[in-house]
Amino acid sequence: MKNFGEIFKTFRESRGLKLKDVAKSGISTSQLSRFEKGETDLTISKFMLILDRINMPIDEFMYAVHDFHRDELNELLSKVRHFVSNHDVEGMKKL
Repeated sequence: MKNFGEIFKTFRESRGLKLKDVAKSGISTSQLSRFEKGETDLTISKFMLILDRINMPIDEFMYAVHDFHRDELNELLSKVRHFVSNHDVEGMKKL
C-alpha cells in the first residue's frame, strides 16, 4: 500500500495543481513536499485542509488508499445504507 503522501500527490497532479496551489494557508510548500515524499506526517487538521484544497472527500481518498477496495467499515456502512433505503428490517436484523 502506498503512503498517504504519494497517493495525495497523484490526485493533486491529476487535477493539474502545483504544490503552491495547495499550500496556501496552514501548511508550507516544503512541508507538503516532505509529506508527499513520505518524509513526514501531517496532523489530521492539516490533512483535511489539503484534501479540501484539492476538492477530495476523505472517503474517496481512503478508497484509493485501500487500492480501490472497500474496507470492512465502508462495506458495513454500504450494507446499512442499502437496508435503510429499502426499509429492509429483516436484513438489518441479520446484519
